[in-house]
Amino acid sequence: MNQLSRGGEAVSVFDWLRREGYIHVDFFGMDAMGALAQAALSGLSTKGLIEIGKFPDPDERLARAFERPRSTLTQDSNIPPDERWQGYCMAVLAWAR
Repeated sequence: MNQLSRGGEAVSVFDWLRREGYIHVDFFGMDAMGALAQAALSGLSTKGLIEIGKFPDPDERLARAFERPRSTLTQDSNIPPDERWQGYCMAVLAWAR
C-alpha cells in the first residue's frame, strides 16, 4: 500500500479508521505532558467487519429474516390464505424478540 509507506500517512490512515469507527484502539502510556503516548489496534468493529465482508450487513440480515417466513408460508398449501398473513406476522414478531 503506497499510502502506508510514510509514517505520517500511516498514522493519518490509522486515526481516520479509528474516528470513523472501523477499528477498536487501545491507548496506553503517558508522555511527560500527561498525554497518551501509544495506541494499539485491538480489533475490527462491527462496522469494520461489515465493510470487509466478514460480517453480514444488518439490513440484508433483516430482509432475509422477513423473507424466510413469507416464503415458507406462501409455499405451504395446507395453510388457508387468510391464515398465512397471521402466521407471517407471528413469525416476524417471534424473530424480533
